[in-house]
Amino acid sequence: MKNIKMCKLLFCILMLMLSGQASRIQAEEDAELESLYDQFDQEEEKRKSKRKQETQEKEAESLGDLANLAPFSDVAVIQRKYLPRTGRFEASLSGTSLLNNVFFHNFGANLDLAYFWSERFGIELSYGVMSEGERDTTSRLKQKGIETETLVVPKSYTGIALRWTPIYGKMSLFNKKIVPFDIYFAPGIGTSKTDDGNTTTIHLETGQVFAISKNFAFRWDFNWNFYQVETQENDSNGNPQTLTKNQNDLFLGVGLSFFFPGAKYR
Repeated sequence: MKNIKMCKLLFCILMLMLSGQASRIQAEEDAELESLYDQFDQEEEKRKSKRKQETQEKEAESLGDLANLAPFSDVAVIQRKYLPRTGRFEASLSGTSLLNNVFFHNFGANLDLAYFWSERFGIELSYGVMSEGERDTTSRLKQKGIETETLVVPKSYTGIALRWTPIYGKMSLFNKKIVPFDIYFAPGIGTSKTDDGNTTTIHLETGQVFAISKNFAFRWDFNWNFYQVETQENDSNGNPQTLTKNQNDLFLGVGLSFFFPGAKYR
């Protein structure tokens, strides 16, 4: 019985020794594996640092290069001065239409010349001429003996306005091209010519300019002209009398602008 107990004791001691040896071997293998992981992480950090340094040294020359910039390390800015205005002229030619005349078709052309002493402010000279064509409503009124001579029809407009451009932005065109644009406002004063003569006119204008290049742009504008005219009408007894009318003309124009002299990127 003593021999059996002694054998069991020896067996337990042997198993403990083998278990300790296995634990040491496992610990050594784990430490070796952790060392390999640490070495791999260090090499990966070195590669990332090298790529980041190479990317920082490279400038973005086109939109496609923006994808190669390292996040939060380089900021690519599309310059605001793509279509600079300071010290430049803008010559515009637009086709225009009178929107709120139900008795006549009025189409014409506008010629504008502006000079900008800063990016936001400039002064603009405008000249516009209008054609006149009767609508079917007016023709039927004439056939019934109703006079239409007292209706006010603008012939032309000449004026000056202050150009103020407080809003500037960029938009993506079919996800292919970035188009800079601005929104402007132009209060002014001028003279409108009608069948009853010339009259002082309050002029308000707003519109957008979309840059095509550093020298050319697409432009649309909306204009409101307010003035008073004196017309001659007959009263119920057939006696002529002079009446003062308030006239509002709303115009929509679409055209092109040319900027000069030439400009360079800053």
